[in-house]
Amino acid sequence: MIKNYYLKIKKLFFSKTARYSGIVFVGNIVAAGLGFLSMVIVSRVLGPYNFGILSIVMAVIAVINGLTDFGIGTGVVRFSSLYLENNQDRADALMKLAFNLEIIIGVLIVIFGLIFVHPLANLLGGEYLVFPLKLALLGGLGLSMSAYVNMIMQAYQKFLKFSLLAIGVAFLKLAGIGILFVLSILSLNNAVILYAVIPVIGFIIGFFLIPKKFLWQKPQTSQKEVFIELFHFSKWLMVSFLATTIIGRLDIFLLSHFRGSEQVGIYAAAFQLSLFLPLLLGAIITVLIPRVSKFTKKEEFISFIKKSLLGSTLIVLIMLPILIFAKQFILLIFGSKYENSILPFQILFVNFLIAIMANPICTIIYALNKTKITAFINIIQLLLGIVLFYFLIQNFGTVGAALGQLSIGTIGPLAVVGYVFWAVNNLDNKYSN
Repeated sequence: MIKNYYLKIKKLFFSKTARYSGIVFVGNIVAAGLGFLSMVIVSRVLGPYNFGILSIVMAVIAVINGLTDFGIGTGVVRFSSLYLENNQDRADALMKLAFNLEIIIGVLIVIFGLIFVHPLANLLGGEYLVFPLKLALLGGLGLSMSAYVNMIMQAYQKFLKFSLLAIGVAFLKLAGIGILFVLSILSLNNAVILYAVIPVIGFIIGFFLIPKKFLWQKPQTSQKEVFIELFHFSKWLMVSFLATTIIGRLDIFLLSHFRGSEQVGIYAAAFQLSLFLPLLLGAIITVLIPRVSKFTKKEEFISFIKKSLLGSTLIVLIMLPILIFAKQFILLIFGSKYENSILPFQILFVNFLIAIMANPICTIIYALNKTKITAFINIIQLLLGIVLFYFLIQNFGTVGAALGQLSIGTIGPLAVVGYVFWAVNNLDNKYSN
C-alpha cells in the first residue's frame, strides 16, 4: 500500500506536466522574489500611506489587464494547443485575431479611462490620484500586451522562455527601484512611473521572443471563422473574466474609498506576502490548460483528478507552517509599521491554500466546454463579494477585506469542483470513448 503511494508520487513528480510546472514555478518564484524585494524596498521607504497609493495604481493596472484579456487568452491557448499539431494555418489565424483584439480593446479602455479619470479618482479617494491613475492606464495597456506574449508562449509550450521573460522583467523592476533608492529619489511619483513603464518594456522584449510570422501573412482561414469559434467558446469566459477581474481588486478599491490609502497599504503588504501561493497556482494552471484541453476520455479525467488532489495535498501540508510564523514574517520583512497586516495575511493565506486544492481540478471545465457554469458561479461571487466587501470593509477594515476574499474565494472554486465531479461521473460512453 505504502509502496504504491510512493510510486504514484514518484511518477507524478517526474511527469512531463511536473517538469513544465517546475520550470514555470521556478521562474515565477525567482521573478516573484525579485519583485518582492522591490516591494519591500518601496513599502519601507514610502510608508503605508504612499504605498497604499502605489497599490491602488497596481490594482488598476491589474483590472485593465483583465478587461483587455476578457477570456481571449484561455480560448486561444485552448484551441491553439490543438491546432498547432494538425492545423497550423488555423492556429495562425487564431493568434493573429487575438493580437488584434487585445490592441483594440486595450486602446478603447485607455481612451475611456482618460475621459473619466477625474470621476474615478474622486471615487477612489480624491484628486491626488489623477496623475497616478493616468500612468496606471499606460501600465495596464503594457501588461495586457505582455499577457498576449505569455499566451503565445503558453500555446507553443515554450515554458522556459515564458519563465526567463518573467525573471528578466522582474529584474528590470528591481534594478530601477534600486537605482532610485541609491540616488535617494525613490518618491511616490517615481515609483508609479517605474511600475507603469516596466510592463511596456516587458511587452517589447517578449515580442521579440515569440513566433511572429502569422502577424505579417494572411492565413487561409478567415478571421471571421476563428472569431465565431473563439467567441462561442469564450463568451462565458468573458463574463467570468469581467466578474473575477472586478472581484480581484474590489477589496483595494473599497478600502481606498471607505478607509483611505494608509489602510490600503497595510492590506496590500499582507496581500503581497501571500502571493507566493497564487504564483505556485499560476505555474500549475499555465501548464495544465494546454494538457487538459486534449482530454476526451472519462478515465483521463479521473486519473487527472486523483493526481491533482495528491499533488495539491502535499503542497498544502508543506505550506501550513507559514501560518504559524506569520507575525515574524510580517515584522521582519515590512517592519513594525505594518504590524496590522498579520491577521489579514493569515486569512488570505488560508484562502490561497483552498485555491491550491480546488483550482487545478477546475481546469477540466475548459475541456468539457462548460465555461458557462464557471461564468454563472463567478456572477454569484461578484454579487456576494459586493455585499460582503461593502459591509465587512466598513466595519472591520483590512480584516474585513481579507474575510471577504476568503468567503468568495472558497465558495466559487468549491462549487466548480462539485460540478466537475458530477459532470465527469456522468460522462456518457459516446464522449468518453
